[in-house]
Amino acid sequence: MSTDPPAPTHRIAVVESDPELRAGSEAWERLAAELGRAQPDLLILNELPFGPWLAARERFDGDAWEASIADHEAAIAALPQLGPPAVIGTRPAVLEGRRCNQAFVWTREAGLSYPHTKQHIPDSPGYRETTWTAPGPQRFGTVDLGSLRAGILICTDIMFTEHARAYGRAGVHLIAVPRATPPGAAAIFDAALRMTAIVSGCYVATSNRGGRDSAGERFGGRGGVYDPLGDPVTQTSSRQRLRLHEIDTGYVAWKQTVYPCNVE
Repeated sequence: MSTDPPAPTHRIAVVESDPELRAGSEAWERLAAELGRAQPDLLILNELPFGPWLAARERFDGDAWEASIADHEAAIAALPQLGPPAVIGTRPAVLEGRRCNQAFVWTREAGLSYPHTKQHIPDSPGYRETTWTAPGPQRFGTVDLGSLRAGILICTDIMFTEHARAYGRAGVHLIAVPRATPPGAAAIFDAALRMTAIVSGCYVATSNRGGRDSAGERFGGRGGVYDPLGDPVTQTSSRQRLRLHEIDTGYVAWKQTVYPCNVE
């Protein structure tokens, strides 16, 4: 009988958030109350979670860009109000002279870090992201949250599985995927999220907006967690906008030694 201690587990929360979430709003207060009851170790937010989804607009608007930066700065400063000791999301930022979609990690102990910027930028109706942002500096950094090592891919980044595979080789346990996607893309993203887990051997946790925003843009919700075999283990809905899953880092360590993770 093994006398090794069990591998640590971590409670991860994913959400189907209000389409225009802002600090101090009714939706913010509801989320804080739900998180207070759930007590997760880590919250995954959706892509550019605060205020309107800019890429629904066909043309760039400098005032709207600055307002989005302000919405995100205010909400990130208020993250301690939500309760979890660690939060992952993304924000608009100007980096090296380019407007970018930058991932952030906030922890109660260490504050903010920025391990990744979105690299693969789509351009389609409702998602004119190339109008608003460009690929940022190429960073696929990892962050250690206690015994949990996390990496981040932002929405369309998961369509390029070489990034997920590299995270698995770097000993990552969890890939966080903040998204903003419409209902019609649900099947495509489900397949991509499964493959992200399969090729990396990691858990994959994703959050998305839900419902319709003030401009009439619809979002698909379906935040969820996928296990290292690529199976969905929990999923949000319009009735259950926050879901939890406890991930086992020992299971990840084993899965990363077998097929297909062990194929050179």
